[in-house]
Amino acid sequence: DYGFYILKKSFTQWELIGLRFLADDVLRGKKGLAFHAIIEKPELIGVLGKLNEWLFPFLKGTFFQSPFIIHSFSVIDNNNGQNFSNEIHRDIRFYSGELPVMLNLLIYLDDFTEANGATWLMPGIDPNKPSAELFNRNAIQATGKAGDILVWDSNVWHRAGENKTGKARRAISITLTK
Repeated sequence: DYGFYILKKSFTQWELIGLRFLADDVLRGKKGLAFHAIIEKPELIGVLGKLNEWLFPFLKGTFFQSPFIIHSFSVIDNNNGQNFSNEIHRDIRFYSGELPVMLNLLIYLDDFTEANGATWLMPGIDPNKPSAELFNRNAIQATGKAGDILVWDSNVWHRAGENKTGKARRAISITLTK
C-alpha cells in the first residue's frame, strides 16, 4: 500500500474552465498559495458540493470510518517560485500511525507532468522524515491530467516538484480531518 491514489477524470473540462478562472482570481497578488481560498471566493463551494455527491460518503465509510470535517481549502500554483511545498514535508503535524486522522486531496486544475513539477510522494508511512537522498531514491511522481484528484494519507512524506515550464500548474488542495 503506497498511501496514495489518483482518481481519474473527476471533473469535466467545463468545470475546470470555471475553476481555473476562480483559481487565477484568488491567487492574484499572492505568491502561488492562497490559504482558505473558499473564504475569499465563496463560489468555490461548488467543489465541495460535487465531492459530497460521491467521494465524501466513500471516504466516511472507508478511510475515516466516521464523520470528518474539512480542515483546509487552498488554491496553489507551482509556477511562482519556491515555498514550503517544495520541501519534503507531511501535512499532519504529528505521526498518527494506523489511526486515520487526516487525508489530503489535490484536485488537478492543469495537467501534472514531470516538466511542470507534479507532486512527489514517498510510498508508505514512516514516522521519521526521510533524508533528501532516501526520498529522491524512493519517491514516485504523481503525474496526471487536469480533472484528476490525488488522494493521500497525510502521514505520507511528499513535496512539490520543480516547475520548469514557466506556465501555471494549479490545483485545489483540501485536507479532511477526523
